[in-house]
Amino acid sequence: MATPSAGQLLTLAASEAAELSVMIALVLVPLVACLASVLIAYGLSGTRRGERPHCAHCHYDVGGLPAGTQRCPECHRSIIGPQDVLIGEPVTRRRWVVWGAVTMAAMLLAVILATVVIRRWM
Repeated sequence: MATPSAGQLLTLAASEAAELSVMIALVLVPLVACLASVLIAYGLSGTRRGERPHCAHCHYDVGGLPAGTQRCPECHRSIIGPQDVLIGEPVTRRRWVVWGAVTMAAMLLAVILATVVIRRWM
């Protein structure tokens, strides 16, 4: 049996590495994309802070309106029912959005770099 040369070993190792990186990419890229999407969606869903009532449709502060006001002065929709008024000011979770965007950018950069490396070795 002939011993493979260094060039043959390098080619074999490069092709195995390329196959492994493709398999990892097929699993990791969708998982990281899902994680980044969840982080961004959670951050954009936001939360409410404070005690002041706001219109559920346009988020206008209706706390200072005279008693008996039945319509929002901003969008003119009813503010009579409990589903029409939300308590607190909407606040987005900016850190979660930023972490999601950074995760997505890192994943895209890794995919681009992996593609460049694989094409160079092939």
